Amino acid sequence: MAITLDETTGTKDQEVVTMNGDLTVDPALAYKEAAKYVNLSTRQFRRVFIDSGALPIVRVSERRPRVRLSDLNACLKSRTASFEPVESI
Repeated sequence: MAITLDETTGTKDQEVVTMNGDLTVDPALAYKEAAKYVNLSTRQFRRVFIDSGALPIVRVSERRPRVRLSDLNACLKSRTASFEPVESI
């Protein structure tokens, strides 16, 4: 999985991984990997995203919870504020 930073928008984008040209793979990240992706400690990541219920959890097994990269990107996008300059009169 390759994660790149888009210089124009300042967002992180995932390279599309396809199998046979049809199936797009959406990686499931461990909390530690997801925290690194958003530049937080694992503890901060759990407080902000998991404990608050902002992200759905995928249970790979009983002891291996994961977060989908697409869900994480959607959550980040919904929490991003954009400002437009206001013209002075």
